[in-house]
Amino acid sequence: MTNKYKTSGTVGWVLIVIGIVGGFGALNIGTMLTGIFIFILPGAYLVNRRSKVKKQAQKYASYYNLVVNRRETSIAKIATTLNLEKNVVTDDLVEMINLRYFGNAYIDSTKNEIILNGNEKVEDVQYIVVNCLNCSASNKIIVGTVGECEYCGSKLQG
Repeated sequence: MTNKYKTSGTVGWVLIVIGIVGGFGALNIGTMLTGIFIFILPGAYLVNRRSKVKKQAQKYASYYNLVVNRRETSIAKIATTLNLEKNVVTDDLVEMINLRYFGNAYIDSTKNEIILNGNEKVEDVQYIVVNCLNCSASNKIIVGTVGECEYCGSKLQG
């Protein structure tokens, strides 16, 4: 995923501009429709995808801050804090667990909580989620350190 989403957003806008400019210069309706299908629609898809990834990265940063830094484990309280439905929070936390944001954490459905496993030394080291300025990927960085984006290699301040 190296710079994939930042690049896709840029490419998307370039395609849209080419499609619009080409549409104004079209000699006939067929050429104009071809420009729309070849340039504008794919460009709009790429711009939309880039926007969704950025929003997801911001949402994951909020979850991480609540669970790790503020020690909130109740899914109901996380949902209330972020003004989201409990099932959305549960699904998102499961996805983050699968992506290893929380190490060996799991969801305890009887308590309706996320459980951070004792194997993680969360108390000893404080992490924050930093969104990369180049590719918008979420990265876990130790507070007060300089890290590297695991996707594009950019320097990140923790």
